Amino acid sequence: MANILIADDEYTIRYGLRRFLEQKGHTVFEACDGEDALSIMASQPVDAAVVDIIMPNKEGVETIIEVRRQYPNVKIIAMSGGGRNRDVDFLKIAKQCGAQDILRKPFTNEELLKILAF
Repeated sequence: MANILIADDEYTIRYGLRRFLEQKGHTVFEACDGEDALSIMASQPVDAAVVDIIMPNKEGVETIIEVRRQYPNVKIIAMSGGGRNRDVDFLKIAKQCGAQDILRKPFTNEELLKILAF
């Protein structure tokens, strides 16, 4: 089982993913933005981080870059529903910045499990 961080500014998404992953035996930490995510990672060992792209304070791409630099062994999954400007492929940018995998919202719990592969 793994320690997984969910970083998303939407409480319902964090809550739903946490409940599902805990039922699968994982330990889950929740962060409401990138600053919160990095703070948690500084105090808790994390095997994977599922990071939303559009968040307040510290957005996802910036968070992914910092996680990749500070914690090179953490698996990073970027997720996004597209944001305000659908002409920009935020998930492609996230992958170029260090995310190993991407998920387009809405996605299924099974899609997340397959990508996590713990």
